[in-house]
Amino acid sequence: MRIITADASKPITIKLRKQRIPCNACLKRSMAQFSLVNKYCHISNASKRKVLAALTEDRSMTSIARKHNLSVNTVQRVLES
Repeated sequence: MRIITADASKPITIKLRKQRIPCNACLKRSMAQFSLVNKYCHISNASKRKVLAALTEDRSMTSIARKHNLSVNTVQRVLES
């Protein structure tokens, strides 16, 4: 999971392992959820909010992706969502 800091050249990367918990009744597994990231996602919600705020400015997606150390496809996905 990536967290954007004030200095975009040095992002913080946290290795977050989501624990899967088995149900004793039905033997299905459920995944623990965190408020920092969405389920099945590796990019923090704070990073998505900063990219969304940057998309309101008159800048290209490539420059936003470079500033936040993300791919252009990730910036496009944030825009679509």
